[in-house]
Amino acid sequence: MSNFLTIISLVAPVLTLLLGWRQRFSLLWFYAAAGLLLDNLSQLLKYWHLNHHIPLNVFVLAELICISFYYRRHVFSRSKLFLLFSGALAIGFVIHTLLTDPLVLNFTALGILCTIYIGYGIAGYLSMRGKSEITYLNNSPFFWINTAFFLYATTSCLLFLFATYLKSESWELLLSIWFGFYMIVNILRYIFIGIGLYKTKPGGA
Repeated sequence: MSNFLTIISLVAPVLTLLLGWRQRFSLLWFYAAAGLLLDNLSQLLKYWHLNHHIPLNVFVLAELICISFYYRRHVFSRSKLFLLFSGALAIGFVIHTLLTDPLVLNFTALGILCTIYIGYGIAGYLSMRGKSEITYLNNSPFFWINTAFFLYATTSCLLFLFATYLKSESWELLLSIWFGFYMIVNILRYIFIGIGLYKTKPGGA
């Protein structure tokens, strides 16, 4: 079952790329492409018994940049401090990763970033209130994409924050949570983003 979920999780970005084909080369389309490339590269490196955490750390940084620019455009466009905040987060992640161990996935920083994404998600839902153009949430591309990031962040936050502890105390428990829970969340994230891109008007992503 775990192998099946792993395979589905690794190819899930393909669905996003296909559903969002009309939005190809947009920010979130590149986000899915980066996920497809770097996650599968990591899996290949792991299969070849090489360090497979570096591509994952690169993806965390790419994810931070993509999510920040997306919310900058749709939620925080009037905030002049948001870009400075996002830049500080990116620099902080790079420095923290280099100072700890760049050859190991930076779970701690990833958990902290997820708490920030939760805040983005809440701000995103609040921004939808009072928008007359949103009659049905089901038809709103932003609703689907915001839900994708909010679901991913809220369900993965504690896992990432305590992953280092679990790795040392109970490797089997960490693996069971990772393959039985995180993989499903990861698949849903890409599906929701794909739906959001599919519902987005040309040039709106």
